[in-house]
Amino acid sequence: MCIRLVFFASTDSVFTASIGRFLIGIGSAFSFIGVLVLLSRWFPPQHFAILAGIAQLMSSIGAMFGEMPLAALIGQVGWRNASFILAAIGFFLALLLWAFIRDYPHQSTQSLPTQRFRDEWKRLKEVCRRSYTWLTGAYAFAIWTPIAVFAALWGVPFLQEKYQVSVVTASGMCSMIWLGIGIGSPLLGWISDRFNSRRLALGISSVFGLSATLLILYADVSMSWGYVVCFCWV
Repeated sequence: MCIRLVFFASTDSVFTASIGRFLIGIGSAFSFIGVLVLLSRWFPPQHFAILAGIAQLMSSIGAMFGEMPLAALIGQVGWRNASFILAAIGFFLALLLWAFIRDYPHQSTQSLPTQRFRDEWKRLKEVCRRSYTWLTGAYAFAIWTPIAVFAALWGVPFLQEKYQVSVVTASGMCSMIWLGIGIGSPLLGWISDRFNSRRLALGISSVFGLSATLLILYADVSMSWGYVVCFCWV
């Protein structure tokens, strides 16, 4: 990820910058999956939902720093130097992960079976044959796409235009989305475990997410209430 970010910030070509951004996206796509795999290996299954929510809380804190603080940093040093700073931080975190994180609790004494591509491909096909895989994927796509598009991409210019505010102020409003996700994720995980119902947590998230999307896009919401609506976008 750090190498891709340096590559992205070092280029002067739109084409190569697009390639770098594409590679950054590929690396980011598997980061949370790695966390979930570690949770499944290190902790009992009954704690998985709330621990996944806590992991989402930590990632939301990182996303909040990617809004208003990053906008202020870019205003001070420019986007290239800001990218180099983020790459250095990422490299330091990668060293910490390599030094302290193990794949299994008893990895030093555990011999891992040899994994062949053919076996993994067979397992992947078995997963894809299950209807619940596609239903879960469709739900995840529908619930996360508005967040990815608004909070991480077009939300800042949209809020700038709607409320006639600076990029830093609009970034602060978008940060409320990540704050709401950070607080709501472990809470929904607790609800899921407490009532032993994944559907209940998914339903609550859907209602809040859809309501917040419609309000922020189409309703005449004041700026103060805009912060509240963004916070409820879970």
